[in-house]
Amino acid sequence: MTCRPASWDELSAHSQALTTSADIFLYGRKVWDMMSGFWPRAEEFSTHEHDLAFAPVWREASKVVVSSTLTEADWNTPTWSSGLTTPQQRFDLTLTETRTFDSQVVLLRHERVGRTAR
Repeated sequence: MTCRPASWDELSAHSQALTTSADIFLYGRKVWDMMSGFWPRAEEFSTHEHDLAFAPVWREASKVVVSSTLTEADWNTPTWSSGLTTPQQRFDLTLTETRTFDSQVVLLRHERVGRTAR
């Protein structure tokens, strides 16, 4: 049995709604390490409906890792050196939403400049 915070259902519902409008998942190295260690084999670790619904979405989604230390990533995921530019500059992104959940998870949602949300 997996221990979940009380606000897990809220976080799960919100993340599922955002997933349908995402063109690409953008990660830094540390979050990539966590995500790539779980989602490729999520069904082996969890039976929670959110995990079972999101795992195939994650595996099929386009992903990029921005890192100054990671040179390659699994799941046909390109890595880009962070260099002197921020991911926001590299992808022409603007911050459109911040949200803190009761579990203290913080969501930072970006959109491409000049693109409206679906």
